[in-house]
This record gives sequence, structure tokens and C-alpha cells, in this order.
Amino acid sequence: MTSLYGRRLVAAQALLAAPGHEPSQPPGIVLARHCVDISNYTTGLTRALLRVWATTHDVGLVIVQSLDKTRFPSSKTAEHLQQCADVGVERDLYVYPFFANGAGDCTRRLSEALATGVPIRRVWLDVEDVDPSQAAWTPSQRVNMVRQWLTECDAYPARLASGIYTGRWYWASQKYMANSTAFSDRLLWDSNYDYVDNVNYNFTSYGGWTLADLAIKQYAGTSTLAGVGGVDLNVLSEAERMA
Repeated sequence: MTSLYGRRLVAAQALLAAPGHEPSQPPGIVLARHCVDISNYTTGLTRALLRVWATTHDVGLVIVQSLDKTRFPSSKTAEHLQQCADVGVERDLYVYPFFANGAGDCTRRLSEALATGVPIRRVWLDVEDVDPSQAAWTPSQRVNMVRQWLTECDAYPARLASGIYTGRWYWASQKYMANSTAFSDRLLWDSNYDYVDNVNYNFTSYGGWTLADLAIKQYAGTSTLAGVGGVDLNVLSEAERMA
């Protein structure tokens, strides 16, 4: 029998089947409403399948994980960025530094993407580190480090200002960010696995962010889309589509 998770995932992927959109949207053109984020765990990505995402699954944006080749020799960052650029699919980056690695870890992880010279729309700082090496950090220490990392993200030559990826489970926890409102002026990419591709559905405010600040909703994780495995499924707000 198909699990409830499996049924929900199939339903979520079916929501992506809205044909009629052409790949690649230059600045100033409204993006298609769906978005996919990819990482080193993504398998089977090709230029042909990127075109399928754009034309068959209404994907207007791909968010690529940024790693540095020196510390991560198997990094797919450059490969993924070039594939997206070659077929004209709009690109963001997300960077996931570790608190224990300190200031500068963010810049190092962005180095390979920068070296490609592929234009980037926006950089997202991924804040969800639960590695034991940072277990003793206080919320105020984490806030200070996020502030430094955002400065590093802002230095990247992206077209739009940097935003924050996180989830209420992490940010609102007294163990981690203690629901800090220090970054409520930043756009939010919210991890919220409710399997509904509607940015206005099921959002609970945290960190000072309101629905008006919600740019992207990640509604399903570790999925397969058109034969490409290890991807997460997202939907863009209307404002983000026109950014």
C-alpha cells in the first residue's frame, strides 16, 4: 500500500504539471511559479531534463547549492550552474555554512560559483545548522554569525539582495535562534513540508517575518522530478516571480 507520504508526494509532483511555459526568463519578466533546489545529492540532471522542467513542470527558477571545490572535490556547483545557464534557466544560489567554521566559511563556500562567472539572481543563506560542533553556541552568538555571513552573501555579485532560508522548527527554537527578529528585513525562503504548492497556505509567522516577506515556500523535500532525483520542490510568491 502506498504510504501517506508517498501519496502526498505524488500529489505534490502532479501539481507541477502545467505546460506552456518557455525556459529562461530575463530580468523584468515574470518567472514561472515553481522552483527546484538542487545539491550534491541530486542525480540524473541533464540539460534536456532542465528543459522538461521548464516547459512541462512550470519551473522558472533553479536554486543551486554552492560549495568550494577545494574542500569538496566532488562539488557539482559549477556543473549545475553551467547546465542551467546553457538552457537559459534562471539561477539562484544557496549556501549552507557551519557555525563552528566561523566567519569566512560562507565566502569559501561561494567561491566555486563565483569562479564560474555564471550570473546569479539571488543568494540565499541557509540557516539550520544542528551539527554537534555548534551545540554550545547561544542564540545571540548565532545571530551575530548570521549577520556576518549575510555580509558575505551581500558581497556576492548577484542581481538581487540576499535572503534567508530556514524553517520555523529551527528559527523559533530557544535552542537555536530563539525566534530572533534581527533579520525580518530580509526575504524569507521557508521550509514548510505541507505538500501544498501555495505560498499563501499554512504559513505561521516567526522571526518577525510575515506573509508579505515570504518569497519562496519549500513544500516538499527529497523528491524526484522528471527522472531527476534528490531535489526539493518549491513555489514562488507573486512578488518574487516579478523581482
